[in-house]
Amino acid sequence: MINNALLKVLAHLQSRMADDSDRGATMVEYGLLVGVVVIIIAGGAVTFGNTISTWFSTVAGEITGFGSP
Repeated sequence: MINNALLKVLAHLQSRMADDSDRGATMVEYGLLVGVVVIIIAGGAVTFGNTISTWFSTVAGEITGFGSP
């Protein structure tokens, strides 16, 4: 009776420990994925930042001058 209960507790603890190690690995994978996305966004901002800024300035100038004769 006690052996059976002890085996159940040990089996439960082993299954929880296995779940925790998978959870840690998943968290590391998500962390790496977020890091890659941040690098891509930062690279795009550096590469296209001046182009986008110039484009918005041009559009703002056109809108400002739209009502002028």
